[in-house]
Order: sequence, then C-alpha cells, then structure tokens
Amino acid sequence: MVLRLVISLSLVLTLSVTGQAQGKLDEEYRKVSNMLKVDMDSALVMANQLLEKAKEANELRIVILSLWLKAYVSYQTDQPDDAVLNYLEAIRYIDELKLDFEASSTLCGNLANILREYGSFELAIEYYNKAIEIEIFERDTFQIVRLNYHLARVYREKGNYAKSLDVLNAILSLSTPKSEYYYNILNRVSVSLFYLEEYDSVLAITRTLLNAPSASNLIDDAYQNRALTFSKLGLQDSTIFNYNRALKIKKGDTSQYRIVSKINTIVDFSDFYISIGAFEEAKGLLHEGEELMKEVPVNKRNEEWYFELFNLLSRVYSELGDVEKSEWYSDKYDSELEAFTRLHKRYNMDLIVQNYFDQKEKEERAASLKFYGGVVSGGLLIFLTSFFMIGKIRRNRTNRKLERNEAEKKLAELKALKAQINPHFLFNSLNSIQSFILEDEKNMADEYLVKYGKLIRKILDHSNELTVTLNDELEALQLYVELEQLRIKEGFDFEVIIQESIDPYNAMIPSMVIQPFIENAIWHGVSGLNGKGKIKLTISEHDDLIEVRVEDNGVGFDTNSYQNSASKGVRLVRERLELLKESAGQESVVEIEGQPGEGTIVVLRFSNNIDE
Repeated sequence: MVLRLVISLSLVLTLSVTGQAQGKLDEEYRKVSNMLKVDMDSALVMANQLLEKAKEANELRIVILSLWLKAYVSYQTDQPDDAVLNYLEAIRYIDELKLDFEASSTLCGNLANILREYGSFELAIEYYNKAIEIEIFERDTFQIVRLNYHLARVYREKGNYAKSLDVLNAILSLSTPKSEYYYNILNRVSVSLFYLEEYDSVLAITRTLLNAPSASNLIDDAYQNRALTFSKLGLQDSTIFNYNRALKIKKGDTSQYRIVSKINTIVDFSDFYISIGAFEEAKGLLHEGEELMKEVPVNKRNEEWYFELFNLLSRVYSELGDVEKSEWYSDKYDSELEAFTRLHKRYNMDLIVQNYFDQKEKEERAASLKFYGGVVSGGLLIFLTSFFMIGKIRRNRTNRKLERNEAEKKLAELKALKAQINPHFLFNSLNSIQSFILEDEKNMADEYLVKYGKLIRKILDHSNELTVTLNDELEALQLYVELEQLRIKEGFDFEVIIQESIDPYNAMIPSMVIQPFIENAIWHGVSGLNGKGKIKLTISEHDDLIEVRVEDNGVGFDTNSYQNSASKGVRLVRERLELLKESAGQESVVEIEGQPGEGTIVVLRFSNNIDE
C-alpha cells in the first residue's frame, strides 16, 4: 500500500512539471513536493496554502494536485479518513468538470487501496472498476493488468475466491512470462486455488514458480503455499520441509515487507505444529515471531492474523500445563485484537464516503446561499455547534428516568466535554489566529490552524467515549501543548515519560483527564516565569493503578490556594474520578503538592482496567 502511494506521488510530481499550469503556482508546488522529504506537517500547511491559491486562480490542475498531496500526507501520518476525503474531492473535480487529467485512474486506484485496507470492499471494487474503465479507454494494458490484480485481492479478502480466480485468469491471458506482473498473478492464482481446494493445481503452479528464474522474489511464497497444501493432504514431512525452506529464504531479508511475511509464515507453521502435537517446536517459532513483531510499527499491524500469534501462544502454554502464561497470552490476544477492532471501527470508510456525498448533495441544494466557510469560521462553527448540542443534550436528559449513578456518570461526562471544548481556550485560540494574521505572520497562522483543527477533531471524535487509549489521549494533549507553545512568547519545554511496561495503545484512561492539569501548569505556573519554563508528564504503573504525574518549575503556590482556585476543568476531573469510584468501584486519587516559587506537582492515580 505505502509503496503504491509513493509511486503515485512520483507520477503526480512529474505531472506538475509537464502540465499546463506554469509560473508561480507550479514553483510553489515543487516546494511543497520537496518539503515532503523533510517535514510532513510543514508540507501539509504549504499544501493547504497552495490549494487556496489555486482555487482563487482557477488553476484546476493545481487544485487537484494539491488535494492529491494532502491525501498522501494524511495517509502517511495515519489519518486515512482525511486521505479518503481528499481523494474523493480530487475525483469530484475531475468528474464534475469533465477534466482531462492524465492520472485520474491512479487517484481512483489509490482511494480503492485505502478503502480495501479498512474493509470497505464494495466501495474499493467500485473505485478499482472506475480506474480500470479509464485505462481501458486509454488502452493501457499494463495498468489494466495492475488494477485488476488489486481487484482480485479484494475479492479474495471478501472470501469470494471463485471471482478472484476469474479476474486473475482474465489478466493472465493478457500477460506473458516476460511481463512484470505475470508470476505475481500466477502466485495469486495458486492462493485462490488453494482456498477452492484445487490442491493438484496449486502444486503444479508453485512448481512452475520454483523453476522460473524471473520468479525468484516469489520463491518463499511458493514454498509456503506448498506447505499449506501438503498440510491439507496430510503429508507432514513435506509440510515441515517446505515451511523450513520458506523461513530460510525470508531470514536473509530484513525489509519490513519480509519481516511481515516471515511472521505470517511463522503463524501458519506454528498452527501446523500445534495440530500434530509438536508444542515445543511451536513455542520456539512463536517466540521468534513475537520478537519480530516488535519491528513492525503498531499502526502497520493492519491484519487480524498478526494477533493470532498470541492466541497460538496461549494454546501452546495451555497444552504444556503453564496456566499463568496461557492466560497472559490470552489476555494479550484479546487486548491487541480489541485495539485493532477499535481502530478500524473508528474509520468506518463506508460511512465516511456516504457522509461526504450527503454533504455535497446538501451543498448543491443550498448553492444559492453561496456559503463559503473560511478555516477560522469553520473552527468557530465546530465549537458553537458542539456547545449548543451539549446544552440540548443536557436539557433532554432531565426528562429521562435513569438509575442515579448512571445519570450522574453521564452528567459528569457531558460536563467534562464542555471542559474539553473550553470556550476560554477556543476564543483565545481564535484571537491568536487573528493576531498572527494582523501581524502578517501568515505561516504562523496556518501552522496554528492546522494544529487547532486537528485538536478540535480529536476532541469531537472522542466526545461520546467515556474512555480512550492512552495513545489517543497523549496525541490530543501534544496538539494542545503545541498550540500553547505557539501562543506563549517566552515558550516552555514539555517532556513525556512513559514506563516501558505500559502499552499506550491498549491502556485505557478517562478521556481528557490530564489536559486541565497541564493547562494549569501552563497558565498558573510557567507562563509567569521570566525565563523558560518546563513541564514534565510522567506516566507509570503501580499496584494495578496508572499514575499520572504533572510537574512544572513555575511560580508555584501553596496547596490550599491551588485547591481554592483550581480551574473548572480540574474540578470536573475530580468529579469524574469520584463517580468512577462510586459507580464502578474504580479507585482514584488526586494529590497536589506545591510551594510558592518552587513549582507544582500534581499526581493522579486511577485503575488501569477501566471498562468502556
């Protein structure tokens, strides 16, 4: 997927140079392109600026290229929803204005890649077919083959192996052994045939791959497919031989693709060992896979079979009589799978695409209003809408008859949401943006707006969630701190330390529970210093409690003064933690230490098994 997007970007850079758009905008486009190699955040700021300029100049080619750049950056920075929206917008420009854009099929193909990755198979099929239709019109056989190759994968992942095989056979007839994709197609054919239980055909095709010099990069896959087939045929020695050959070949390559491929082979091989009662052999392999898993970024573990490794380890230790380790790996499997499921549920691409088209339909119906919302007014609109929605929810809630504890818990969460979207902070942010613009610091304004928009989005994304992962909480907190660092002229340093035993992608904490204390450390602590301030956030684990420690070297004040003047956000955090203790038996503590001139220390402790 990433390779495909990088190739596409190279193509779009070429288009920008050779296309019709000339002069200043083309030069700015090249600057954005070069910035991609240096700083993605800066590239996104520059792409936004370029997009607005291109719209004003009615340079539609640069508009589309800017949207493409934004899509690329969004995907690379783990914002697949934004990537999808930017691809949709670029494709809409081409379709509605009937533009002759050389790489429109690549836009559709990139969009389909992301939709497939996040399980929106029907939409992925739709956009692959759209891209294929364009290439058929262009009579580009290579692209037709390539796109159908990806289309076949979607059908296979859907479980429609017969349809996948039909597509592969069709493009195989367009290729020859000298073609770039020929042996890759043949390899995929063998996979579909395996699922259709055509084992003799699988063995014949994999034999061809092993004997073809041009298929040397597929030898490990061929051995693995043969091992799977021999396993189904009950031939243990042949199964073990082929798995070992596959692993030996993969061992020599340290690229991330091969590491992932090796983990996949280990999972299959271990499953086979377990099936024949070879538990010690399976255990050794699985622990090797566990070590390899550490080399794959968490956000790139995007298929469920990754976590099957932990499930298999649980089964192995159960068979070996080690109940404690079996239960530990069982819990690990459940938590990893839950985190994976939560991530993919967050990005419901079917809904995201549907909402996009619904919104465009509304805009068309309201075209006479000629509404054009700037980024600043858009941010304010988000705040106002959220603010009044919260008020409406609170009024409606008074009419409901709920259990007392549940009602108090919901009330506290809604109060916390109002603290999250703090009017004081939001309006100060808008004033800062206005100040940057008036002082002609447009780059600063753009940088602030990008971070501001990301923070508001994260807050609203989690507005209905009582708890979030520690990673999500820290991402929102980092954006908040970066905004405050831009606003405060003297500046301050912010350091985060997390105990190694804590997995931030699985540890759950109450949402926006840390931010009010960081806000107090900034505005009642380091902002009053003559020199540069420092705030340190330490997260550790003690006796089944997560401890959050916020330290600053600010002006400090006595504890009683802090208790009496604490912000509304801090008081709401106390209420929420107290309600967790009362309604769910979740232990929680807030401790504050401070002396005038010596800074302040705030310590929060709460259960690390908070249930959503």
